[in-house]
Amino acid sequence: MEILILVLISSPGDSIGWTYYDYQTSGNVRQMVWVDNPGNIHADFMRAHEPNPWYDRKCAYNFKKAGGKWYGDMCISSERSGYAALGVKSNGAAVCAYQQMRPGDVYSCWIAVDEGPGQYTFTEHRCCPQNTKRWLWPVIAVDDQDYFHVLGHTVDEDNIYYSRSTDDGNTWTDLVLINTDNQATSLGYDIFADRWQSPGYVMMVWLEKIPGSQIGQNVWINISTDNGETWQGPQNITNFTTSDTMAAFADCRPIFDRDGNPHVVFTAGYYQHPNLYIRSWIMHWSPSTGLTTIAGPFEVSGQPQAWCLSCNDPTLAVDTTNGYLYCIYHGFRDENQAQNGFYNAELYAMVSTDGGQTWGSNTPGDTGVNLTNTPGSNSAPGQGEDEEYHSVHPYVVNFPDSGRSSIITYIEDKDPGSTPHGQGAETENPWRCYIVRTARIGVEEGKPEIPQATRLLGIYPNPARNRVRVRFTLRGDGRVRLGLYDITGRLIERLLDERLTKGYHTKGLRFDLPCGVYFIEMEVEGYKGVERLILLR
Repeated sequence: MEILILVLISSPGDSIGWTYYDYQTSGNVRQMVWVDNPGNIHADFMRAHEPNPWYDRKCAYNFKKAGGKWYGDMCISSERSGYAALGVKSNGAAVCAYQQMRPGDVYSCWIAVDEGPGQYTFTEHRCCPQNTKRWLWPVIAVDDQDYFHVLGHTVDEDNIYYSRSTDDGNTWTDLVLINTDNQATSLGYDIFADRWQSPGYVMMVWLEKIPGSQIGQNVWINISTDNGETWQGPQNITNFTTSDTMAAFADCRPIFDRDGNPHVVFTAGYYQHPNLYIRSWIMHWSPSTGLTTIAGPFEVSGQPQAWCLSCNDPTLAVDTTNGYLYCIYHGFRDENQAQNGFYNAELYAMVSTDGGQTWGSNTPGDTGVNLTNTPGSNSAPGQGEDEEYHSVHPYVVNFPDSGRSSIITYIEDKDPGSTPHGQGAETENPWRCYIVRTARIGVEEGKPEIPQATRLLGIYPNPARNRVRVRFTLRGDGRVRLGLYDITGRLIERLLDERLTKGYHTKGLRFDLPCGVYFIEMEVEGYKGVERLILLR
């Protein structure tokens, strides 16, 4: 019985370190895990083995040789430091980024470069040493030429700055402001360099406040096709206004697909509700699809922990063999509320097989596959399973023992909340690496059983702008008709009229219609169902 209890209160994956400091990133999650070409796994995180005030807080690194075991975590920063990020050079040498202040120096972004794969022989460099600003919270991308690209946010301004090194971190370009001056009020930003099909492609993404709004934000991008030498210019990809129902909040992550097309994922909150935190969606954008909904809404009755909505931190991975996109994020449920009132997060996932136009999973519903499935109702300190601050390697990897898999690292907070913000008890929290077969997320295996009834399950998202997914079940093979009607009952468009096989079905639809109330009717022999649809501007 004692062994069973231990299993029940542990999250999945290898434990590759632990920390008292549960608040691993401010705003955006960073790249904190990478798999190099031989299949070695690199990971870093913010480690503190002393309790509050965490005097020994540093950036720690761990390495697992392909087919072997983890070497063990080791602190690689020289002074008290934190908020780790990770890149890996083409030769397999890790590049860890973090914020640090040496005596007599300004608080700034730093990197540590290893001599080779898993060598644990790091050389530190201050990023942009000619800079005099307090430039912190770094994110890093290492491109195909082994150039280092770093973004950081200044303490004394609401600004994000960029710098690049082309010589292993020895020299750096001057800081370049990337956002509209003093409009980057959150720490939501990231940078990605393509290491697969499009050499030289680098994309930065960040959040800027909506004009006239106190909390709502838009998502912006800027792309370089020549390793950061020149940039195309800032582009607002969401164009939210204060009259919209949803707005971006806190996080955004970029990636290029196998054809070199840019994709961005972010969290959107229920902007018009007095409590933005209770309802949220995981959103996607690409030039070909525009905005599409990946998952949600997630809804909770209380306010989640610091910098969290009811779902958060989406990050993408691409399967370079078939082009599928996998999105992994965390979500909260009311039934996972701990004794302290905060929520135990679980990791979820969705997959798109059509370039981000539509998203689905093996699990019926709009929240996706629950990858960790660790309910933590009324958990006491030390017994929580709050799975947050996850990072995902951006490319699906084919491992000999598990097949095509996604590699995830995350913290298992044993009492949810952020202790630096006075939330939750201080606990020893494992840092985990979890390898998940992509077949668990997609449709290759674990298909749902044949449904017991024919039914129109719903329309997602709803309200929507111009794209929705209609989900329905068929008990048997049959001809399915979907029709779009206005509020008077007039048929506007026949959306579907074809014979389909029994099972679960999802149809992605796109509209170019005025805002208002509409109805989608599903008709099959012996069944008719209707769902209301609200279209927004």
